[in-house]
Amino acid sequence: MRELALDDIEALAVGAWILGTGGGGSPYAGLLNMRRLYAEGHRVELMSPFDLADEGLGCGGLEHGGAADRPGAPRR
Repeated sequence: MRELALDDIEALAVGAWILGTGGGGSPYAGLLNMRRLYAEGHRVELMSPFDLADEGLGCGGLEHGGAADRPGAPRR
């Protein structure tokens, strides 16, 4: 596994936005959240899918952009 630096997270957010994999919105709110989490000492590790056991499960958790994630959006 490889720990991602904050610069990696920012590049990932911009890349997801450019490639359209971020749910159709700006990744800015998610990026702000990741910056805050990194400032608090949390980290993200990147794992190769080849490192999973044959019956293993993986989970992705980078928050994507979208109307529901924008600052000031109503919460339900």
